Amino acid sequence: MSVDIFKSMSKSGGFDLIITHLPTSTRVSFPGFITRFSDSYSADFNSEKIYGRMDPIVTYNGTGRQIAASFDVIAESIETAEENMQKFAIFSKMMYPKFARVDKSDTMSLKAPPLLKIKYANLIKDAFSDDGLVGAAQEATMVPSFDHGFFAPVDLPGVLYAKKYTIDISFEVLHVHQVGWDEKNKWLGGEDYPHSVPG
Repeated sequence: MSVDIFKSMSKSGGFDLIITHLPTSTRVSFPGFITRFSDSYSADFNSEKIYGRMDPIVTYNGTGRQIAASFDVIAESIETAEENMQKFAIFSKMMYPKFARVDKSDTMSLKAPPLLKIKYANLIKDAFSDDGLVGAAQEATMVPSFDHGFFAPVDLPGVLYAKKYTIDISFEVLHVHQVGWDEKNKWLGGEDYPHSVPG
């Protein structure tokens, strides 16, 4: 599939990867060339063995959700390649927290952690709205493709812009709504949870 078709899909069908840095409201988006996606759920229990009892006593702590995804970002021109690199520069800065000065001095204290809101189509999306999921990103990686090569602008010696690179993201979803079942066995996490597919 060509770059133009992918860009057309991205603009018309909501296939942009949209990332927002919550402490600053900084926002960046990439055309959605998704190549890998995983959405895992883990229930955490404490387990205690009791003398004379075959099975341990388990205590429930909570359920976590972890999302990992890979996106290819492709440039058909040197201008697009430069823009892509600028976008990744913004994204890389989103992995850092926000600080505040203490009493107008040069001393800085942590004001907000680098929490992100990420949205991609119906795969990474809030079940109650068209918004993204809030998460704590553990890792963001940019890997340029040496097979596709680089643009080298003649007016900027020593500068390379990748024609294609892959962004890998892994983050832990932080639930902003009650997720679970009520006493009448009604699901509380939204009818479209988790991927906006009515069931």
